[in-house]
Amino acid sequence: MKKTGKTMTLRGSSPININGSSVFSGELQKNIFSYSSPDQTRGWILRDAWAWLAMIDGTGGGDTRVGLTQCLTTDVLLPNAAGNITGLKAYLSQYSSADNRTIAWNQQDIHRRDSVNKDFVIPTNAFVDTTKFLHDESRVITRDLFLNTYITTESATVTTRIDWYIVLEEVELNPTESVMQQIKGIAQSISS
Repeated sequence: MKKTGKTMTLRGSSPININGSSVFSGELQKNIFSYSSPDQTRGWILRDAWAWLAMIDGTGGGDTRVGLTQCLTTDVLLPNAAGNITGLKAYLSQYSSADNRTIAWNQQDIHRRDSVNKDFVIPTNAFVDTTKFLHDESRVITRDLFLNTYITTESATVTTRIDWYIVLEEVELNPTESVMQQIKGIAQSISS
């Protein structure tokens, strides 16, 4: 694997519901990068990633906390089809670092403050530190990158959005490296 010196940034946002803790849904899976080409010698290493909760519209009826769990994956995760606590646990187990599809992880504890007209959010730590992902620096993205998010709160459901900023560094792969990274990227368990 050889670094090309080229970088690329990805940024965007997507709407998401913050559900009350008795609602066993609230996940978001967003394809934020896709590469399709006959040239399979290109790949990207995740250099840095941040994702954060935007301002909340609406009121939730009191000061509460929000739990935000996120991961970046190179393949789709199975959805929470059951819509109950068992289905949620199965869905969130895919966020594990033991799953080859996952390449970065983030958890945030956010204060949701009540206001007469509109709730607002306050991170419990410095913005950049709280929103930054821990990531696997040896994994190469060869096809897709998905942002997966699960969010819940102690109070009523409201709609907000998740924003992200991601830095990728391009690399050149030989044919063997390309095949190995593609296999890893689709959840196959292999030793590198």
